Amino acid sequence: MSDSDDEIFDEEEAEGGPGALKRLREKLKRAVEEKREYLEGWQRARADFANYKREVEEGHGEKTVALASRFLEEMLPALDAL
Repeated sequence: MSDSDDEIFDEEEAEGGPGALKRLREKLKRAVEEKREYLEGWQRARADFANYKREVEEGHGEKTVALASRFLEEMLPALDAL
């Protein structure tokens, strides 16, 4: 983006008449498209993070069950001896 793109409404466009209005509409259109792209990217990142958290929690649960099973299997011979 150039310096003139950063301005909301410069003096040239104020005096430009219909051509200036067309340029302003184009700037607005680009800004709306850019906003949409950023929003979609943010929503994608948020969904990816939610999926990641769910996978980690599921993996943690599976590990807990596996460790408990392994512990019980190792304790069976001792329990049988009692």
